[in-house]
Amino acid sequence: MLAREGGVAVLVDADNVAPAKIGAVLEAVAAEHGPVRIRRAYGDWDREHLTGWRAAVLAHSIRRIDAIAFRAGKQCTDHVMVADAVHLALTENVSVMVLVTSDGDFTDLAMRLREYGVRVEGFGNLNTGRPFRRACEKFTVLDQLTKAPAGAPVVAAAPSPAKPGKKKNVAKTADVTKAVAGRLDPQIAEQLCAMVAQVADADGLVQLTTACHRLHQHGALKAKLNGQTDGKTGRFLKRCGLFEVIDKPGNNGVTVTYLRVKPHP
Repeated sequence: MLAREGGVAVLVDADNVAPAKIGAVLEAVAAEHGPVRIRRAYGDWDREHLTGWRAAVLAHSIRRIDAIAFRAGKQCTDHVMVADAVHLALTENVSVMVLVTSDGDFTDLAMRLREYGVRVEGFGNLNTGRPFRRACEKFTVLDQLTKAPAGAPVVAAAPSPAKPGKKKNVAKTADVTKAVAGRLDPQIAEQLCAMVAQVADADGLVQLTTACHRLHQHGALKAKLNGQTDGKTGRFLKRCGLFEVIDKPGNNGVTVTYLRVKPHP
């Protein structure tokens, strides 16, 4: 079928993409194809792991589409998103369909949409499978959207003056962080980053307590750490070297600690 002229639709698999990336995705799509007429994000919106997305959909005028799992262990997001994409291709004047997902299960959908004459573009994480990438006429790795331009100067924050008697402790903490990061298997490190990114807010931040709770829920991932947490999950996440650690004032003068995935070098 010949390519057709029409609008642009961005469909987001919220279960597999961090909300911090969506603004950059919409900007990139609009810069290349013009206004994004249809914006939809799919997921079971009552689930805790989509908390960070709730602010993002409001900030970027994205329509939430519920994909409720009526039975435990059943994933409905994929089915709802596929059905919606096909419906849009057949009933709306859509010429470009952007699938924001890292899930290879959408490979067949991408091929089907192309058969309808729709240009298919994908955005996903670095570990997105090759079949889905090839099924898209263009695929962009999400991390590439948030990196500083090549050659851009990097301005380091001035270090806070050390308090008397604290220099040894600071050095010890840095050594521990470096040692922990060196022991982590790259695949485990990627899984930890993905876990935190899934529950992050629009700024990429997630409370340390929330991240700890998520790690406890991921029993298989926690087991792979081989006891490196030493029963102190919060301290491990702060020192593993994968996350920026940010302290903010909370209610009643209590400091709240947040994590944010560090950009890949």
